[in-house]
Amino acid sequence: MSNSQEDLDYCENAIKNGSLSFHAASRLLPRDVRNSCLALYAFCRLADDEVDLKEDKSASVYDLVERLDQVYSGKPRNLPMDRAFARMVEETQMPRALPEALIEGLVWDAMERRYNTFDELVAYSARVASAVGVMMCVIMRQRDSNVLARACDLGVAMQLTNIARDIGGLPRAVRPAMFSARHIYAAIGQEIRNNKYDSITLRAKTSRTKKVGLLLLSCAQAGASLMLPGPATRYAQPLEQTKFLVDAAEVKKLDGSDWSERFISILEQLRQRDLEHYRA
Repeated sequence: MSNSQEDLDYCENAIKNGSLSFHAASRLLPRDVRNSCLALYAFCRLADDEVDLKEDKSASVYDLVERLDQVYSGKPRNLPMDRAFARMVEETQMPRALPEALIEGLVWDAMERRYNTFDELVAYSARVASAVGVMMCVIMRQRDSNVLARACDLGVAMQLTNIARDIGGLPRAVRPAMFSARHIYAAIGQEIRNNKYDSITLRAKTSRTKKVGLLLLSCAQAGASLMLPGPATRYAQPLEQTKFLVDAAEVKKLDGSDWSERFISILEQLRQRDLEHYRA
Protein backbone atom coordinates (compact mmCIF):
# COMPACT_ATOMS: atom_id res chain seq x y z
CA MET A 1 0.00 0.00 0.00
CA SER A 2 1.31 3.46 -0.90
CA ASN A 3 2.14 5.96 1.80
CA SER A 4 0.05 9.07 2.42
CA GLN A 5 2.41 11.45 0.57
CA GLU A 6 2.29 9.32 -2.57
CA ASP A 7 -1.49 9.37 -2.38
CA LEU A 8 -1.50 13.16 -2.01
CA ASP A 9 0.90 13.54 -4.96
CA TYR A 10 -1.51 11.49 -7.04
CA CYS A 11 -4.38 13.74 -5.94
CA GLU A 12 -2.44 16.90 -6.78
CA ASN A 13 -1.71 15.63 -10.29
CA ALA A 14 -5.43 15.01 -10.73
CA ILE A 15 -6.09 18.64 -9.75
CA LYS A 16 -3.48 19.97 -12.16
CA ASN A 17 -5.21 18.13 -14.98
CA GLY A 18 -8.72 18.88 -13.79
CA SER A 19 -8.81 22.52 -12.70
CA LEU A 20 -6.04 25.08 -13.02
CA SER A 21 -8.20 27.62 -11.15
CA PHE A 22 -8.59 25.40 -8.08
CA HIS A 23 -4.94 24.39 -8.19
CA ALA A 24 -3.86 28.05 -8.29
CA ALA A 25 -6.11 28.97 -5.36
CA SER A 26 -5.02 25.93 -3.34
CA ARG A 27 -1.38 27.09 -3.44
CA LEU A 28 -2.34 29.83 -0.95
CA LEU A 29 -3.67 27.42 1.67
CA PRO A 30 -1.62 26.31 4.71
CA ARG A 31 -0.05 22.90 4.10
CA ASP A 32 -2.21 20.95 6.57
CA VAL A 33 -5.40 22.44 5.16
CA ARG A 34 -4.18 22.08 1.58
CA ASN A 35 -3.44 18.37 1.94
CA SER A 36 -6.99 17.66 3.10
CA CYS A 37 -8.36 19.86 0.32
CA LEU A 38 -6.33 17.92 -2.25
CA ALA A 39 -7.91 14.69 -1.04
CA LEU A 40 -11.38 16.24 -1.08
CA TYR A 41 -11.05 17.75 -4.54
CA ALA A 42 -9.60 14.58 -6.05
CA PHE A 43 -12.53 12.53 -4.75
CA CYS A 44 -15.04 15.12 -5.97
CA ARG A 45 -13.32 15.21 -9.38
CA LEU A 46 -13.43 11.43 -9.51
CA ALA A 47 -17.13 11.40 -8.66
CA ASP A 48 -17.95 14.05 -11.26
CA ASP A 49 -15.96 12.34 -14.02
CA GLU A 50 -17.41 8.92 -13.22
CA VAL A 51 -20.93 10.22 -13.89
CA ASP A 52 -20.13 12.71 -16.66
CA LEU A 53 -17.79 10.57 -18.74
CA LYS A 54 -19.08 7.03 -18.27
CA GLU A 55 -21.86 5.73 -20.51
CA ASP A 56 -23.58 3.76 -17.72
CA LYS A 57 -24.18 6.64 -15.31
CA SER A 58 -26.34 4.62 -12.94
CA ALA A 59 -23.63 2.00 -12.48
CA SER A 60 -21.17 4.81 -11.75
CA VAL A 61 -23.44 6.23 -9.04
CA TYR A 62 -23.92 2.83 -7.39
CA ASP A 63 -20.16 2.32 -7.43
CA LEU A 64 -19.57 5.74 -5.83
CA VAL A 65 -22.05 4.94 -3.06
CA GLU A 66 -20.25 1.66 -2.41
CA ARG A 67 -16.89 3.45 -2.28
CA LEU A 68 -18.32 5.98 0.17
CA ASP A 69 -19.63 3.13 2.33
CA GLN A 70 -16.14 1.63 2.35
CA VAL A 71 -14.56 4.97 3.30
CA TYR A 72 -16.90 5.52 6.24
CA SER A 73 -16.48 1.93 7.41
CA GLY A 74 -12.72 2.51 7.59
CA LYS A 75 -11.97 0.12 4.73
CA PRO A 76 -11.40 2.25 1.61
CA ARG A 77 -10.50 0.65 -1.68
CA ASN A 78 -6.78 0.28 -2.21
CA LEU A 79 -6.65 3.28 -4.56
CA PRO A 80 -4.83 6.61 -4.00
CA MET A 81 -7.92 8.84 -4.05
CA ASP A 82 -9.95 6.55 -1.80
CA ARG A 83 -7.14 6.19 0.73
CA ALA A 84 -6.47 9.93 0.83
CA PHE A 85 -10.18 10.72 1.13
CA ALA A 86 -10.60 8.21 3.96
CA ARG A 87 -7.71 9.79 5.89
CA MET A 88 -9.28 13.22 5.45
CA VAL A 89 -12.69 11.98 6.63
CA GLU A 90 -11.15 10.45 9.75
CA GLU A 91 -8.97 13.45 10.59
CA THR A 92 -11.71 16.06 10.14
CA GLN A 93 -14.71 13.99 11.31
CA MET A 94 -16.46 14.88 8.06
CA PRO A 95 -20.26 14.43 8.36
CA ARG A 96 -21.33 11.79 5.88
CA ALA A 97 -24.37 13.86 4.86
CA LEU A 98 -22.07 16.24 2.98
CA PRO A 99 -20.47 13.86 0.44
CA GLU A 100 -23.89 12.18 0.20
CA ALA A 101 -25.37 15.54 -0.84
CA LEU A 102 -22.78 15.79 -3.61
CA ILE A 103 -23.62 12.29 -4.81
CA GLU A 104 -27.33 13.16 -4.74
CA GLY A 105 -26.58 15.93 -7.22
CA LEU A 106 -24.80 13.37 -9.39
CA VAL A 107 -27.85 11.11 -9.11
CA TRP A 108 -29.89 13.99 -10.51
CA ASP A 109 -27.40 14.15 -13.38
CA ALA A 110 -27.76 10.41 -13.97
CA MET A 111 -31.55 10.81 -14.00
CA GLU A 112 -31.16 13.63 -16.54
CA ARG A 113 -33.26 15.91 -14.37
CA ARG A 114 -34.24 19.25 -15.89
CA TYR A 115 -34.64 22.46 -13.90
CA ASN A 116 -37.59 24.62 -14.86
CA THR A 117 -37.12 27.37 -12.28
CA PHE A 118 -34.19 29.28 -10.83
CA ASP A 119 -34.94 27.85 -7.37
CA GLU A 120 -34.61 24.32 -8.76
CA LEU A 121 -31.29 25.26 -10.32
CA VAL A 122 -30.08 26.66 -6.98
CA ALA A 123 -31.12 23.40 -5.29
CA TYR A 124 -28.95 21.51 -7.78
CA SER A 125 -26.06 23.95 -7.24
CA ALA A 126 -26.37 23.41 -3.48
CA ARG A 127 -25.60 19.73 -3.93
CA VAL A 128 -22.84 19.77 -6.54
CA ALA A 129 -21.07 22.96 -5.37
CA SER A 130 -22.20 24.24 -1.96
CA ALA A 131 -21.71 20.78 -0.46
CA VAL A 132 -18.05 21.01 -1.46
CA GLY A 133 -17.77 24.48 0.08
CA VAL A 134 -19.17 23.24 3.37
CA MET A 135 -16.77 20.28 3.33
CA MET A 136 -13.96 22.82 2.86
CA CYS A 137 -15.20 24.62 5.98
CA VAL A 138 -15.16 21.38 7.95
CA ILE A 139 -11.57 20.81 6.84
CA MET A 140 -10.72 24.33 8.06
CA ARG A 141 -12.43 23.59 11.41
CA GLN A 142 -15.02 26.28 10.75
CA ARG A 143 -18.41 24.95 11.88
CA ASP A 144 -20.11 28.29 12.66
CA SER A 145 -23.47 28.54 10.88
CA ASN A 146 -22.73 32.00 9.45
CA VAL A 147 -19.45 30.85 7.91
CA LEU A 148 -21.12 27.72 6.52
CA ALA A 149 -23.95 29.78 5.01
CA ARG A 150 -21.51 32.08 3.20
CA ALA A 151 -19.61 29.06 1.88
CA CYS A 152 -22.91 27.80 0.48
CA ASP A 153 -23.55 31.17 -1.19
CA LEU A 154 -20.12 31.13 -2.78
CA GLY A 155 -20.67 27.57 -3.99
CA VAL A 156 -23.96 28.50 -5.67
CA ALA A 157 -22.37 31.56 -7.30
CA MET A 158 -19.43 29.54 -8.61
CA GLN A 159 -21.69 26.79 -9.97
CA LEU A 160 -23.90 29.30 -11.77
CA THR A 161 -20.74 30.79 -13.29
CA ASN A 162 -19.65 27.33 -14.40
CA ILE A 163 -23.08 26.65 -15.89
CA ALA A 164 -22.94 29.92 -17.83
CA ARG A 165 -19.51 28.98 -19.14
CA ASP A 166 -20.32 25.35 -19.93
CA ILE A 167 -23.60 26.07 -21.65
CA GLY A 168 -21.85 28.28 -23.49
CA GLY A 169 -15.73 34.92 8.33
CA LEU A 170 -12.82 32.64 7.76
CA PRO A 171 -9.53 32.01 9.54
CA ARG A 172 -6.67 34.34 8.56
CA ALA A 173 -4.49 31.67 7.02
CA VAL A 174 -7.07 30.63 4.41
CA ARG A 175 -8.43 34.07 3.46
CA PRO A 176 -6.05 34.57 0.50
CA ALA A 177 -7.24 31.30 -1.07
CA MET A 178 -10.89 32.24 -0.58
CA PHE A 179 -10.40 35.68 -2.11
CA SER A 180 -8.51 34.17 -5.04
CA ALA A 181 -11.39 31.77 -5.78
CA ARG A 182 -13.77 34.71 -5.71
CA HIS A 183 -11.62 36.86 -8.02
CA ILE A 184 -10.75 34.10 -10.49
CA TYR A 185 -14.38 33.10 -10.95
CA ALA A 186 -15.43 36.76 -11.17
CA ALA A 187 -12.84 37.17 -13.95
CA ILE A 188 -14.29 34.15 -15.74
CA GLY A 189 -17.73 35.73 -15.42
CA GLN A 190 -16.38 38.94 -16.97
CA GLU A 191 -14.90 36.95 -19.85
CA ILE A 192 -18.34 35.43 -20.45
CA ARG A 193 -19.77 38.95 -20.70
CA ASN A 194 -16.92 40.07 -22.98
CA ASN A 195 -17.74 37.12 -25.24
CA LYS A 196 -21.33 38.38 -25.41
CA TYR A 197 -22.45 35.25 -23.54
CA ASP A 198 -21.37 33.02 -26.39
CA SER A 199 -20.49 29.84 -24.52
CA ILE A 200 -21.04 27.62 -27.53
CA THR A 201 -18.14 28.65 -29.76
CA LEU A 202 -15.99 30.37 -27.12
CA ARG A 203 -14.76 29.11 -23.74
CA ALA A 204 -14.21 31.74 -21.08
CA LYS A 205 -10.90 31.40 -19.24
CA THR A 206 -8.21 33.48 -17.57
CA SER A 207 -4.56 33.58 -18.59
CA ARG A 208 -1.71 32.49 -16.34
CA THR A 209 -0.60 36.13 -16.02
CA LYS A 210 -4.10 37.16 -15.03
CA LYS A 211 -4.24 34.42 -12.41
CA VAL A 212 -0.93 35.54 -10.89
CA GLY A 213 -2.23 39.11 -10.70
CA LEU A 214 -5.43 37.96 -9.03
CA LEU A 215 -3.48 35.87 -6.52
CA LEU A 216 -1.44 38.94 -5.56
CA LEU A 217 -4.62 41.01 -5.29
CA SER A 218 -6.17 38.32 -3.10
CA CYS A 219 -3.20 38.35 -0.71
CA ALA A 220 -3.45 42.13 -0.40
CA GLN A 221 -7.22 42.02 0.10
CA ALA A 222 -6.89 39.30 2.73
CA GLY A 223 -4.47 41.51 4.66
CA ALA A 224 -6.79 44.49 4.41
CA SER A 225 -9.76 42.42 5.60
CA LEU A 226 -8.04 41.93 8.96
CA MET A 227 -8.26 45.67 9.62
CA LEU A 228 -11.63 46.49 8.07
CA PRO A 229 -15.03 45.73 9.65
CA GLY A 230 -16.83 42.71 8.23
CA PRO A 231 -19.98 43.16 6.12
CA ALA A 232 -23.37 42.67 7.74
CA THR A 233 -24.21 40.06 5.09
CA ARG A 234 -21.93 37.58 6.84
CA TYR A 235 -24.77 37.03 9.32
CA ALA A 236 -27.49 36.58 6.69
CA GLN A 237 -29.59 33.44 6.81
CA PRO A 238 -28.57 30.60 4.47
CA LEU A 239 -30.52 30.02 1.28
CA GLU A 240 -33.45 27.69 1.76
CA GLN A 241 -31.85 25.26 -0.69
CA THR A 242 -28.58 25.12 1.27
CA LYS A 243 -29.88 25.14 4.85
CA PHE A 244 -29.68 21.34 5.12
CA LEU A 245 -25.93 21.53 4.45
CA VAL A 246 -25.41 24.14 7.18
CA ASP A 247 -27.42 22.02 9.61
CA ALA A 248 -25.43 18.89 8.73
CA ALA A 249 -22.04 20.53 9.24
CA GLU A 250 -22.94 22.66 12.25
CA VAL A 251 -23.97 19.71 14.40
CA LYS A 252 -21.29 17.19 15.20
CA LYS A 253 -23.58 14.18 15.50
CA LEU A 254 -26.09 13.28 12.85
CA ASP A 255 -28.06 10.71 14.86
CA GLY A 256 -31.76 11.44 14.52
CA SER A 257 -31.37 13.26 11.21
CA ASP A 258 -33.58 12.16 8.33
CA TRP A 259 -30.91 12.92 5.70
CA SER A 260 -29.79 9.31 5.29
CA GLU A 261 -33.38 8.29 4.62
CA ARG A 262 -33.67 11.03 1.99
CA PHE A 263 -30.43 9.88 0.36
CA ILE A 264 -31.63 6.27 0.25
CA SER A 265 -34.90 7.50 -1.26
CA ILE A 266 -33.18 9.28 -4.17
CA LEU A 267 -31.15 6.13 -4.88
CA GLU A 268 -34.38 4.13 -4.97
CA GLN A 269 -35.76 6.63 -7.50
CA LEU A 270 -32.71 6.02 -9.67
CA ARG A 271 -33.10 2.24 -9.38
CA GLN A 272 -36.81 2.51 -10.26
CA ARG A 273 -35.96 4.60 -13.31
CA ASP A 274 -33.37 2.03 -14.44
CA LEU A 275 -35.90 -0.78 -13.96
CA GLU A 276 -38.51 1.03 -16.06
CA HIS A 277 -35.98 1.60 -18.83
CA TYR A 278 -35.01 -2.09 -18.72
CA ARG A 279 -38.64 -3.20 -18.99
CA ALA A 280 -39.22 -0.83 -21.88
